Amino acid sequence: MAAFLSSICWAVRIILDNPRVPQIGDDIHVRLWFVEERTIDHEEHPLYYTATESVTEKEDTQIDEGTSEHLNGLLCQLKAHIEYAVSHNPLVKDVLGIVATLGNVHDENLSRLLGEYLGTKAMFAVVCKTLDGVKALESYDEGVLNTDSDLHGIGSSLGRILKGRFRVICLEDLRPYDGEFIAGDLQRRLDLLKPKLPGGEIPRGFVGYAVNLVNVDNKNLFCVTTSGHGLRETLFYNLFSHLQVYRTREDMQQALPFITDGAVSLDGGIIRTPGVFDLGDREAQVKFQRISGKSSLPESFYKIENSLESKIRDQESLLANICQTQSLLDEAKSNYEMKKGDFLHFLAQRSPAQPQDSPTKTYEDDLQKLGLRVKQHEDHLKFLRTQINIIKGSIQDLQVTIRKHTSTESVSENEDARSEEGTYEQLIQEKSAAGLICQLNALHETPVSQNPVVKDVLGIVATLGNVDDDNFSRLLAEYLGKKVMLALVCQTFDGVKALEAYDEGGVINRNSGLHEIASSIGRTLEGRYHVICLDELTPYAGNFLPDDPQKRLDLLNPELPGGEIPFGFIGYAVNLVFIDYQNVSWVTTSGHGLRETLFYHLFSHLQVYRTMEDMCKALPLIKHGAVSLDGGIIRSPGVFDLGDWEAQVKFQGISGKSSLPENYKIKSILKGKFWEKKRLQNDIRREQSFLDQAMDNLEIKKREFVRFLAQDFQ
Repeated sequence: MAAFLSSICWAVRIILDNPRVPQIGDDIHVRLWFVEERTIDHEEHPLYYTATESVTEKEDTQIDEGTSEHLNGLLCQLKAHIEYAVSHNPLVKDVLGIVATLGNVHDENLSRLLGEYLGTKAMFAVVCKTLDGVKALESYDEGVLNTDSDLHGIGSSLGRILKGRFRVICLEDLRPYDGEFIAGDLQRRLDLLKPKLPGGEIPRGFVGYAVNLVNVDNKNLFCVTTSGHGLRETLFYNLFSHLQVYRTREDMQQALPFITDGAVSLDGGIIRTPGVFDLGDREAQVKFQRISGKSSLPESFYKIENSLESKIRDQESLLANICQTQSLLDEAKSNYEMKKGDFLHFLAQRSPAQPQDSPTKTYEDDLQKLGLRVKQHEDHLKFLRTQINIIKGSIQDLQVTIRKHTSTESVSENEDARSEEGTYEQLIQEKSAAGLICQLNALHETPVSQNPVVKDVLGIVATLGNVDDDNFSRLLAEYLGKKVMLALVCQTFDGVKALEAYDEGGVINRNSGLHEIASSIGRTLEGRYHVICLDELTPYAGNFLPDDPQKRLDLLNPELPGGEIPFGFIGYAVNLVFIDYQNVSWVTTSGHGLRETLFYHLFSHLQVYRTMEDMCKALPLIKHGAVSLDGGIIRSPGVFDLGDWEAQVKFQGISGKSSLPENYKIKSILKGKFWEKKRLQNDIRREQSFLDQAMDNLEIKKREFVRFLAQDFQ
């Protein structure tokens, strides 16, 4: 990440003879801000007398001590205006900036809290305007990252190597907020309904929505996508959605039934989504810049405002032209319908009662028969394609089952035990709540199930699911991220509350909960840790695959316009995770299992493809995200992870003990499915031939009828 951002900076430095390039005119250019530990010199940059006046690097966008080395010193403040250079650089001309530099927050505490909520990956995300801009940052050779071109090539030429993943957000591909804005607000804040108690009151301590508490710099306020959407309703709405902000943890917990997308409290509480909590101490994070008390709009704002008024007048003129054109179109349609009626009336008068054996009647009957024949072939073809898609889905499911069964037969129980033991050893080394839970399990002195603090903990995400392929295991772990892989999974909200207690000032009580247990065995808990409460998650509400001991979800496969499944589609991640048999029958108090609660929450409809090329071709069909086995990651429409693979905590492999059906039975079923698929393919080809022939006959008959009418009218 550090190398990536640094390379952008160095690329721009190469372009500039003088690092201080003045602003060109009053146009709004793309801005890329550099890192430098200094206070902005307003004498040199008078246009910085804005709502972000007097912000210093060390105050507002620094990375605190204790952050990993590759992040140190990445972001701070502005060095100079470089809009012209960046806008003419073919590599980064589409880059608008970094998330951390595109917004400001009034309160230092809230700034740190929002930075922690998003995490360093999102705060360091590169924001591009278009998908072409995203593609320009990296290229691949047969699925392998090309490190000799694009940003990687520039980095190499400067002796810098880009390592790890970096996130890129494409504004054009984000789903924008489609509601109203607060009237008369220059910041164009979103008009969101405030949460209300049953009596109609706003919950105590509610401060507002995070998306509205971030101030967009005046220089970016009028930056819009080609469809006319600004940063707040695209970027920040995508990042925060309806995230609520409260004054204290107590206020936030009392409002829990009214929190739909998540919430934070100014004393450090974080609820990511209903059922997912962040406990523990605050961590050093990249922060948003802080807004000073002074605020004065630059002179260029008034020019922009005048330009905006002119654009509005042009828009009104265009709307008037559209209305006039629509009126002419309606008139033309009316004339067409009138002439059409006259023609039909003429035909009726010319032959009011055609005899049964008249040429006209014969042609009409033939056309009707041919039309019905075409419709029958089309319906039959559609039915056959539906059937073959069902067969393809069954084949894919059986192939996945065979791979799992084969891998379990090829690995001995001792090897599986060593693998699982290695996973626990790795987790124990983590200075986190997950490491503590694993160590408690390893000690065997007091069973975890009998400890009142952690008796409600079902396990760690990384240990509750298995994957049959090491490459795929690493990919899913990287998609979720280390924090989620190490998340504690509790059954009830009471179990979550038992893990941590706070004093009246919202400070963690280290003499209770997990902190007390940790100190009793010579460990300390550092930083935040995720906790997922299964009873609070919204479960999958659909059907399950019939007769499946793993209770996989019956999700509709993505389909191309012709009804075919996209090439390279393997399945949904939620169904490709294997649940151990000791947990597959476990259910919540409302009767829901791990797959439809925990793993559906983690993966939702995440699609899995064989290659990045296959995934990109299916982009219009990806609604929730996708991964490819060669390392591609699309987190959601418009949000991409580029760069190299990163080491992660992985899911365990599938144990050798398996009660799946015997391999030969599955292969026998699979063979039958392949035969059925081949038969359907032959039927489809034959039916398509019949349809083509029927369409040709219909066209021939139409032309004959038209010639007959023309001769008859002469």
